Formats: sequence, C-alpha cells, structure tokens
Amino acid sequence: MQRLTDGWHLELVAFGVGASRADELLAGVPTLNELRQIPLRRDGWERRELGLSLDSKGGHEQLPIHVTILAYGPADRADFVPDLSHADAVLIVDSGDEPADARAAGAVTEALAQRVGDPPHIVERTKPDGVKSGLKAIVKRSVQALKAGELIAFWKESVRNAEAAHDAEVYGPLTKEKILGQPQGEVVAFLLRVIHERGRRAVLSGRLPNADAYEHSLSARWQRLVAVNALEMLVADAGVSALFGAPGDRAMEREEVTCALAGLKRIGASKKAAIVERALGIAREARLWEGNADATASKVLEELSDRFYAVDDEPLRIRLEDDIRKAPDEFTLGAYED
Repeated sequence: MQRLTDGWHLELVAFGVGASRADELLAGVPTLNELRQIPLRRDGWERRELGLSLDSKGGHEQLPIHVTILAYGPADRADFVPDLSHADAVLIVDSGDEPADARAAGAVTEALAQRVGDPPHIVERTKPDGVKSGLKAIVKRSVQALKAGELIAFWKESVRNAEAAHDAEVYGPLTKEKILGQPQGEVVAFLLRVIHERGRRAVLSGRLPNADAYEHSLSARWQRLVAVNALEMLVADAGVSALFGAPGDRAMEREEVTCALAGLKRIGASKKAAIVERALGIAREARLWEGNADATASKVLEELSDRFYAVDDEPLRIRLEDDIRKAPDEFTLGAYED
C-alpha cells in the first residue's frame, strides 16, 4: 500500500496453482484495465498488470483508491509462489488438485507472515470459473482493511525499508561485487542511477552548484560512460545535428561530444564512432558550433543521422555493459558522504 498525490494505491497479487492462468482469467474481467501493453517476463514466470479505481466517493479520506492486480501466468516451477513482500492481498486460483492447492495456500501464509508491520492476511481462494466473484471479494476486503487502518503500519515500515535499501544501494560503497551482481542488461542503468542520485544529493546539500559538477569530478571512464549514454539518447531524439548547437543552445558541449567519441571507440562501436567523427568534421568546417547556419551541412548531418540509426549491430548499452564487466574496478566508488 502507498499513499501518493493521486490517491491510495493497493497491490493485489493473483496467481494460479499448476496450469491455472490467473492472468488470462482476470484479463477477461470487464472492469479491469490493462496497465502494461506487454506482459512482464522474467526467468520462469510472466505476469500482466491490471487495474481498477474507486473515485473519491468510494475511496478513503476523500482520495480515490487505485488497485493494481499483478496477475501471473503459469510458471516453470510447479511450486511457484510470487513475491508477496509488498502484497496487500492475494487471490489464489485453485487447480482442483487438493494437495497442490493446499501446499500453495500454506506457502502463501508463510510468505505473508514475513511482511513488515504485521498486516492482516487477506487471501481468497477461488476456482477458475469463480474468478470474478473472488476478485470482488478480495478488493472489498482490502479496501475495508485500508479504511480500518489495518495496513498503515505495513505501509510505513515498507517505506522505511525501501528508503534504507535505496540508500545502501546508492550511497553505500560501490564495489566490484555490487557492480557484477547486477542482473544482465541492467548494469548501465544501475551505474547511471547511482551517480544521478549522488549528484542530486550533492546539489541539495549545497556542496556542488549542479549535478554536472559531480559528474565532471568522476574519472575519465565514468565521464565516457555518461557521455556515450547522453549522445545516444540525444541522437535518437533529435538526430546528429543536435550535437552541434550554438553557444548557449547546446545539448552537449564540444568536449562532451569528443569524450563520447572516445567512449564509442573504446567499446568497439567503430561504425557509430566514424559517423560521429565525420559529423565533427562537418561541424568544424561549417562553424556550426559558432551558431553559423549552413543548409548543405544540415542536409549532410541528416544523412549521417539516418546512417547512425541504420547501424543495428552495435547496441551501445550492451557494449557499454560488456566493457564495464571486463573492468569493474575502474567504476568502484567509496561510500558517499555529504
């Protein structure tokens, strides 16, 4: 449960025992809306996210209540039980195999007992043809628990724990083990989040004038990582010409573009590096960095943008992550202190 500016948010988890598909059954309930266009898939399971809302009249403390249902499909493991650490309530779709259904219910009871704040165990079991009634009952019980204040301690303890985990991840020592322990495909996003949060805190504490100052205080490896990421996003949004704005109207400074070019070469993105290098030459010749307008240069940069987009065998995020995993010691940081 959370209380946000747009109202109260409840999280319900629904899963089926054995081959029962809570995701497909709940997706057929007319009152629910799909919150994700594409189901979330992880190793061994997939789920759909569905939602419904109660307006302020049917809400709590004159705020609406938004209910998110995490509905799981069949998992690889027969004894699969989803993560229930944040669940306010659980809907179990029985399989008809009584021993298996009983084991699943017992596992849910054990998982719910591990939640902080000792919230009530709100669980409904239903047969596949009774999902609509089961959903109605579990939503009603959850809303009643919210209005009775039975979920408040759970909410507050969860927030405190989440803040503590966030601070340990972002402001604690960034070790080689922590970097290599990130899931495949998420290392770059994790490192960028760490320095973004550290930079933001440095500004809030008054230690630095802006977040850029924090990034510039980092090593050359870090600066190349940031520059390559910024270049990729900028070119994707506005084309290569966006790299060469006039003074005061630049998304990236000349030094940052040069740094990104060095980063592209280091990670083996030679085709994209050659395109950026060619664009740098055109920008210098046409004096684009000085605010000069040149129609011919602009046309060539558009063509270079098309060539940049067409390079599909140099995925920069993957190349960056591979480079980081080869030398994680070069990205370690000490514990952050204001």
